[in-house]
Amino acid sequence: CIRAFDILDLVLSPFTHYETIPKEAMEDWARVFNQAATNLVDAVKADEGPDRTNNIGIAARWYLGLPQLIFRDTDGRKDRKHARIRMRLTAFLQGDFGTLLGHWVCDRGKVLRKDRKPQPDKKERRARCSGARRFRPNRRPSANLESRLAASADVSSRSRSR
Repeated sequence: CIRAFDILDLVLSPFTHYETIPKEAMEDWARVFNQAATNLVDAVKADEGPDRTNNIGIAARWYLGLPQLIFRDTDGRKDRKHARIRMRLTAFLQGDFGTLLGHWVCDRGKVLRKDRKPQPDKKERRARCSGARRFRPNRRPSANLESRLAASADVSSRSRSR
């Protein structure tokens, strides 16, 4: 049962994901998404009762976990993308949740066991990744910034004294 998994494991994905849905799988994806979304809305709208919180938790896990349950890419092989997505969607639609979750648990374990090498810290990489200037908390602000801040404070104090 999906209730056995922490909700953060279903929200924070260690996988890369397929970014497109194959055309032949779009209708099945719409059904799966609709079922998960409807179950979540129904659980939230349900009258107060002993199982309401539990049912919301289960429905939220399915809804939030769908992207990695269905669209995770486990080996980068594009030729298997369509078949994998169709298999996962079919498992969900047929109610074969044990298989769907079992494969996810296995794939997640493999990804988490991999040793990830940190990217080398090179000037070119930092420049490419930064886009904007990075915040450096232990550095003094530039003189230009200090003069702009002082001018701004001076203008605002003059406008308050009027």
